[in-house]
Amino acid sequence: MFSVTAKQLQAMRTDSNTKEFQIGVVAYRIIYEVLNMAPIGKQSYTCDIMAEDAPEVMKLILTYIQGCSITIVPQRMDMVTLTIDWS
Repeated sequence: MFSVTAKQLQAMRTDSNTKEFQIGVVAYRIIYEVLNMAPIGKQSYTCDIMAEDAPEVMKLILTYIQGCSITIVPQRMDMVTLTIDWS
């Protein structure tokens, strides 16, 4: 799992013109991690993302990784824990 602090994510989101790009970066990083974990026998991946980005990130993930389930658990400071399970 790659570690990104809430402060880093908030700083990344300061310019609204780049919001779609930033959501894409987060989603594709998650997809990259999932695709690297599946061949070695892992069956799930967990990370924290900004709560308001979760719907867009989920949409992108489900576009590229079909047949998985995604669980979202609310956290503090406008964050959610996203768990992707492909078992």
